[in-house]
Amino acid sequence: MKEILKISGDIFENTSCCHEDREPLQCSCRECCQPTYYGQKESYSCIKKSCYYVMNYGPSYASEIFHFLNMNPFIKNLGKNQVNVLSLGCGFGSDLLAIEKYLVTNLIKGKVDYHGIDIEKNWELLRPPKFSSNFCTADVFHELPKIDLSKYNVIFLNKFFSTLLNIGRHEEFLKLFSEKIKTAWGKNCFVVFNDVNHFKLGRDFFHNHMKTIFQKSYQYYFKLKGAYNNNFEAIEEYKNVFEVPDLLPKSSLPTVTKTVFFLYENVFK
Repeated sequence: MKEILKISGDIFENTSCCHEDREPLQCSCRECCQPTYYGQKESYSCIKKSCYYVMNYGPSYASEIFHFLNMNPFIKNLGKNQVNVLSLGCGFGSDLLAIEKYLVTNLIKGKVDYHGIDIEKNWELLRPPKFSSNFCTADVFHELPKIDLSKYNVIFLNKFFSTLLNIGRHEEFLKLFSEKIKTAWGKNCFVVFNDVNHFKLGRDFFHNHMKTIFQKSYQYYFKLKGAYNNNFEAIEEYKNVFEVPDLLPKSSLPTVTKTVFFLYENVFK
């Protein structure tokens, strides 16, 4: 995490604003990122915006996954074998960073084989160089039909479904995803859904569909002030667990956000 934060900071400070109506180096990117969280269409084709996103949200989003993994030991149990992870809409790789830290922190020796897919090319510049071969720049809708799911036992969807909802492709994805897992996946496999804790951003739509497919599901939320819980199990830990470099041009959130995690286990109900 520290490495990609430094990379993001360096690029951010040396990149001009992409808005034609502003002076070079003027845009802070905060305003550009803020609307995407509340359901408007988002894009990370602007490298400066992507750098801001990583610096501001990166440690928080990866910490959310880390705390979730500590709540449910499914990866620890899978760690007796090899954990094969497919991440759809992976961004800069927050789940990979969280998994790596989780394994080290809990002294788990299980091997992880990770494959992340994201359509945005800018993320290639904002990932740890040592993991560059673990990622693919491609459209999930084009790649998913070709993927052999039998190679994976965990699929992550990190703040991906709300993005699809924003562009009107969420139902198309659910149809494709459901058909794929029904025909090409075995038991003792898991789907991790991590997204904004708000009913307008796809949380309930996704869960109402997935719970008809999987035998088991678990729901978690971060116990923050005003967070919707619906009897979800509370994740009490909320602080950032990653080291943040000094003097970043933009600060990192010190805590997690209002996020939910749904874990689905065992296909073919």
